[in-house]
Amino acid sequence: DKEPWRIKDDDQAFKEHMYNCLYAIHCFATLMEPFIPDASAKTIKMLGTKRAGLDGLKFGEHEFKFSEPETLFPKIEQRPEQ
Repeated sequence: DKEPWRIKDDDQAFKEHMYNCLYAIHCFATLMEPFIPDASAKTIKMLGTKRAGLDGLKFGEHEFKFSEPETLFPKIEQRPEQ
């Protein structure tokens, strides 16, 4: 009944589900800022929202507008063993 792939025909349920997911990503980006600030800033930029800080993480008060995605972490190439 709550499988996300089954709510695609219910616009309101789909919007609520997507908002919850985007809000969770925004919260995670805010919490990871002290540890990996560049990745946090890129994530928030891609969500099209602003840094809110912990006090600004109020559910339902954010709008998300996607921008062009970018790589958060560069791929680490493995060197051949010698």
